[in-house]
Amino acid sequence: MRKYKIKFEDDAKVHKADIIAWYRNIDRKLAIRFRSELDKTIEIYAKHPKIGHPITPTTRKMTTKTFQYNIFYQIDEPNQMIQILAIRHQKRDIRV
Repeated sequence: MRKYKIKFEDDAKVHKADIIAWYRNIDRKLAIRFRSELDKTIEIYAKHPKIGHPITPTTRKMTTKTFQYNIFYQIDEPNQMIQILAIRHQKRDIRV
């Protein structure tokens, strides 16, 4: 199976940076662990983009294992790309 490219939309870039900064303020190693888990999760979905849970007809959700975050994304089939729309804690509002 071919691996899809990953594109973070602007909001998702901000979410990722904010989350990493929040964890870094607690403990630098925690921030590193979060980023590693996020990257690993996204890599799995880059290889198998349709395994994410459908939220709307065009938007899907992937979930990190240890950290409780949902990653909302869309699949751009013609360009073989996953567009990351948002990264939200599971206890927050899921609207993207």
